[in-house]
Amino acid sequence: MSIQLFNQPEIISIIRGYRTETALSVVDALYEGGIRTFEITMDSPDASHIINRLSRSDYLDLRVGAGTVLSIEEAEKAIDAGAEFIFSPHFDEGLVKRVKELGCISIPGTLTPSEMVKAIQAGADFVKVFPANSVGPAYLKAIQTPIPHLKMIPTGGITKDNMVEYLKNGAVAVGLGGSLVRDVDVRLQRYDLVKQNAEDVMTILNDWKRENLHEEKLTNK
Repeated sequence: MSIQLFNQPEIISIIRGYRTETALSVVDALYEGGIRTFEITMDSPDASHIINRLSRSDYLDLRVGAGTVLSIEEAEKAIDAGAEFIFSPHFDEGLVKRVKELGCISIPGTLTPSEMVKAIQAGADFVKVFPANSVGPAYLKAIQTPIPHLKMIPTGGITKDNMVEYLKNGAVAVGLGGSLVRDVDVRLQRYDLVKQNAEDVMTILNDWKRENLHEEKLTNK
């Protein structure tokens, strides 16, 4: 898959800590609600199996990758299972280079401008801004002013109430975890509420996209 994975602002659902069948039920509900991109964290008990199942899903436009990848060994395991992209909470040059050698999209975790530039120089396709809630949406714009080529994906504390602010400030995608998939809903198998949360998030995203497109058309007249 090319780095055009995030060629327009989109939502990444972060799935953490669930066994295979539960995770697949969560993904089904989110997919029905409009989400198409899923990050399965490698600290989940069945992470590789979940990734493999999703990579062979009947949902042809579903995209799956691995998150919380801390080592080259974990990256290799995830990619072998079918992961299309690799998220890490940190920047490790050797990890980035190995991910790229295996033909996969690399998204290391960064926070400072120095980390971001080093990550791109090492071959990263995008930089994960983590934890995003420690710096806020305006931080992204401030970074992109002197370094406009950065493609940033904030995660950590992103919700449906603040995600548009991150997109307005230059994020190419945002990662939502517990604010999108609430553990209590999963525990009680309230997958209808999981689906509704996804629909609400997608409505907010699509409304913003239409508004943004309208503003661009007015600007170009």
